[in-house]
Amino acid sequence: MSENKSSQFPFVSIIIPCRNEEKFIGQCLDSVLGQDYPREKTEILVVDGMSEDKTKEIAIEYTKQYSFIKVLDNYKKIYHYLYRTLARTGTRSFENIYGFKGINFRRIH
Repeated sequence: MSENKSSQFPFVSIIIPCRNEEKFIGQCLDSVLGQDYPREKTEILVVDGMSEDKTKEIAIEYTKQYSFIKVLDNYKKIYHYLYRTLARTGTRSFENIYGFKGINFRRIH
């Protein structure tokens, strides 16, 4: 996609909340990566609910190849906390939609 056409698209955050999705997280990420939306206008946030399987490790492997994928921890394993946590990451989409500003949050990758 040309730079001119790409500039017409808004920045998009794709949020993938997950817990113990070892069998499906790779497929999910591959599906999102297969979209034709401009990658420079995309971030993928994998928010792991403290998985007890290899979900997080699989997602981290994707971050090594794709810099726009980030893995975050959802320590409390609940959606309410998930959305507050995402808002605190300072992602552009949350700032634009809700007016949130970034607060310190430990990003895994």
